[in-house]
Amino acid sequence: HMRMTGAWHVYRPGERWRQPERRATAVLTFPETVAVCFAAPLMELVVDERLAVGHLGPDILVDPFDLDEVIRRARRSEAPSIAELLLEQRVCAGVGNIYKCETLWALRLDPWTAPAKLDEPTLRRIYTTARQLMRRNLLTPIAHQRTAVHGRGGRPCPRCEMAIRIRAQGAQARLTYFCPSCQGQPASGTDKLIPAVDGDRHAGDGPGRIAAEVGDHRRDLARRDRLCDQLLRKGLPVRRCIDDGRDHGVDADV
Repeated sequence: HMRMTGAWHVYRPGERWRQPERRATAVLTFPETVAVCFAAPLMELVVDERLAVGHLGPDILVDPFDLDEVIRRARRSEAPSIAELLLEQRVCAGVGNIYKCETLWALRLDPWTAPAKLDEPTLRRIYTTARQLMRRNLLTPIAHQRTAVHGRGGRPCPRCEMAIRIRAQGAQARLTYFCPSCQGQPASGTDKLIPAVDGDRHAGDGPGRIAAEVGDHRRDLARRDRLCDQLLRKGLPVRRCIDDGRDHGVDADV
């Protein structure tokens, strides 16, 4: 599992690695390519991959995408909200927190809506939109990738200019970015509101862990963008690192 630290790098045989060998979790060697997985917290070697991932729902990026199976699993899920349902990997594998937020914003849906209140066409539209956004991102250079709400707490909504809000949601307190005008204001007491000042620099009594997570994420994105700009100015092709639907690094094919 890549979590927040893992990244795949692809090199030519004999090419110098951009991270030390001690950080390598796995190395795949082919005649013309060496693929190195760095800093993955969890690595398992299995004889039958179905034993390790058979419990997961259909992969949101693959073709063909089994949307009927996703809907069937969604109807059986006990997730209390549509945002938490989107993160349920046993329903559909691959959607992370970024595209949870971006999908629900794109469809003007309240993240706290109970899945039982959504009809099948709406559920289908949710997963189809998430798939479209994620597949589009696969082809978008990292320097051009932008989000509408995620990572933009306190900034104006691109659609209505209302300040984007952040709320810790669910048992795992995952951060949900949303527009209270476009998507609706959650009922009082549903989850803890995280104050936002100047983007994602939090103040007030928000949980320290969550505030640190957001601040670190914003700083990582800023460093990533600066590095990406430097690489592009040098004429180096840049590709992104993917972790559970999120961007967490920059690689350059030197």
